[in-house]
Amino acid sequence: MKHVKPKPSKKDSSDSGSLAIKAMLAEPQIPNELRVKTIKLMGYAFNGLHGSSIYNAIYRDPLNSIVARFEYKTGKFLQGINDQDKIEQLVIYAGIGDLVTIVSIFLEEMLNYPNIGLVLKCDLIAEVNRNFSEHKVMYKFYVDGSGRVRAANIKSTYLYEETVATPTSLLTNEEFQGPLEEFEIAIDDFSKGDNKDAIHHAHQALDGTMDAILDKLGYTFDPNRLGKNKKPNAAHRIEALIEKGVIHKSLDALFKSAGTPRNLGPGAGHTQGLTPKSLEPSCAALTLHLCGTLIVYLIERYEE
Repeated sequence: MKHVKPKPSKKDSSDSGSLAIKAMLAEPQIPNELRVKTIKLMGYAFNGLHGSSIYNAIYRDPLNSIVARFEYKTGKFLQGINDQDKIEQLVIYAGIGDLVTIVSIFLEEMLNYPNIGLVLKCDLIAEVNRNFSEHKVMYKFYVDGSGRVRAANIKSTYLYEETVATPTSLLTNEEFQGPLEEFEIAIDDFSKGDNKDAIHHAHQALDGTMDAILDKLGYTFDPNRLGKNKKPNAAHRIEALIEKGVIHKSLDALFKSAGTPRNLGPGAGHTQGLTPKSLEPSCAALTLHLCGTLIVYLIERYEE
């Protein structure tokens, strides 16, 4: 009898998709090897301090300072028989948030001893980054302009580069000054927590980019198709860009749906009424990233 391979059910497909989404959202797994290397590197640094004359003129115990700063920042008491044991216990059992925090504090404390790299014969920050990268834990540590150690989620950094930095660069290169200013204002609004204004200006940047491309292509709107206001709206711009071959026709619904997040927040696209309403940062972030992505597509299609 011929064996018939059963077809995967819709439930199987749904489950696999659900698992993929859960995997994307899950907290990264921290390999034991990375934990051990982190503990050892800290130990080498502390031993290097004690075994040399590179302490500051006024004695500071970096172990005590690291523990105190971590406890204050997180509101958690560390468990252990002494400061070194507390740090080691944390690194062994910490989730990604606490691990990144303790490593950031450790690196920042080591900046007080600029010669520690000579003693250890390595750049501490570079070595930590190499270890995290080797074990696929997507965080990168760096020193900002104020001398503080920061940790960037590389996945988030990639998202920022592709959806915020890239459209800014392309708008500059194509000399789309109006849309560029709107997009930069949207970025500034978002950084300040002005979510409604961020959404408003992100859409202004997207609309302005469409207008600029149509201007460069010499497109003129037929007033008979614009309705009573005689001004093009987003739908008119999208239809015109499809007509000119800039936007693929199959993407019509995608571009027209870009305004949906704006409708979630009265004051971002519509009146608020008597009572002011707040809007979540996630909605503003979605709009900023979505508009940025569509701007990149539009300019790249225009260049093509």
